[in-house]
Amino acid sequence: MLNLHEAFHSQQAEARQMLVRDEDGNLHIGLPIKFADEYGIPAPDLQELGEHTEEIVETAKNAG
Repeated sequence: MLNLHEAFHSQQAEARQMLVRDEDGNLHIGLPIKFADEYGIPAPDLQELGEHTEEIVETAKNAG
């Protein structure tokens, strides 16, 4: 059994196209399900720290 670091950097992960680099060179986990005529593309948008804080706080206020 591999730990997360070993699995992420294994030949198997590379062969199954489980490692995807974004435009900035950041490494992401690819999609595990592959279809013959469609290749799924993950949305590797990285969120800014606190980007959704106000929305979450407002939602929490309105929920209770």
